Amino acid sequence: MSHPETSPDTLLRIAAQPSRDGLRLVLRSCLSDEVLFAKTALGLEGGPYSEKVCRAIRDTGIMPPSEVMSGRTREAGSSWPREVLELARWWDDFAPWQCFAAWAILTWVADPADDNVTTAGDETIYALASSAMRAGPEACASAIAFLRWHAEARNEPGPTVYHELAAACLHAALFRAQPGQRYRDALDAQCKRVLEVADREILEAIDKLEIGNINWPLDLTVSMFATEWRTLCASMLGPWDRRAMPDSASEILLRLQRGA
Repeated sequence: MSHPETSPDTLLRIAAQPSRDGLRLVLRSCLSDEVLFAKTALGLEGGPYSEKVCRAIRDTGIMPPSEVMSGRTREAGSSWPREVLELARWWDDFAPWQCFAAWAILTWVADPADDNVTTAGDETIYALASSAMRAGPEACASAIAFLRWHAEARNEPGPTVYHELAAACLHAALFRAQPGQRYRDALDAQCKRVLEVADREILEAIDKLEIGNINWPLDLTVSMFATEWRTLCASMLGPWDRRAMPDSASEILLRLQRGA
């Protein structure tokens, strides 16, 4: 996947506006019918039914009801589109498909019209961010915009520290791809947002007397992907090539280290 350089103004403008479908549209050009056939054909969960469902999601962005995603229709047979997408988050090295799978799952669970949909945790947000970084700058900017949309669209609206950490790492990816003051300022603002949300969640835990959560949110004790989050943040928010990262990025890493 080639990554032509796009101006900071354009990418930061994309990132600033919450968007459900911008990321899907960026990834769609890399997900031809041939690619979808190859990616959905394998395993007991795959086959023509899963391919058809994934192709419809790619083309329209419309999320099918839970009985379709979970393969509970007569047409499905043994196919299970949801399982195909969930596995793709981890076991596929083609970044656009992996990122699309995470996008589809997060969008599906945010559908207020489907009461049978389960949740998707921080591991799916991690998969979205880490694969978007490999898909290129436009995918990074669009992933930030998607996370802004998802934070408010999900069943418990409002950003979590995972939404904000992911956005910070994506902003860092933009800064590393095209070093410049505009990107550094945007990264600094996002890192400060991480700290703001983290502090708010701590105060909420104290107010609710949720003693087990008071050390959270930046010790990651409630995340099964704590190691992966720490590794991602260390690689993206740490200094590189003698360019100083914002102090706010260093503060995030310090808090993560204290919680290790």
